[in-house]
Amino acid sequence: MGVNRPCGGYHCIREESVPLITYTGMMRVKKRVGISAVLLLILIGLLVSGCGGPGTNKTTDSATVTTPTTGYQDITAGQLKSMQESDKNLLVVDVRENEEYGLGHISGSLLIPIGEVQSRVNELPRDKKIVVVCATGARSSQVADYLVQQGYTGVYNLSGGLASWPYELVK
Repeated sequence: MGVNRPCGGYHCIREESVPLITYTGMMRVKKRVGISAVLLLILIGLLVSGCGGPGTNKTTDSATVTTPTTGYQDITAGQLKSMQESDKNLLVVDVRENEEYGLGHISGSLLIPIGEVQSRVNELPRDKKIVVVCATGARSSQVADYLVQQGYTGVYNLSGGLASWPYELVK
């Protein structure tokens, strides 16, 4: 559908349509969409990672904070030492490999390598506090989380693992 122009010629007839967006205007739209997409990705990343907010464990020398997403508590070496001295209803489970355990372990700890935890989980009493340890705290946090999923309560993870343990180890 055309609009007649003053001269009435074909070259003066223009199709009615949505106004064209100039190149500069198009670049502004792309820039706004690009910035919006980046901000959306950052927001999604923060939500997925938790950004250290609710849903994470935070350990300080004086207190341990438990959050509902993990169900276990991270504790320091000093806190574990105090628990050993004051609580006889405590089991320390070392989830390192045999070779690592042989190099030194916490006195009285039970060795269950991480690869055997699922098949040996029934060896762990449900009426004791369980502190899971490993070399750095990474494997033990996985096992602590698994134990909570299996219905265990009173589960603790040695934050920093045996690398943070300043006390004596037995061989």
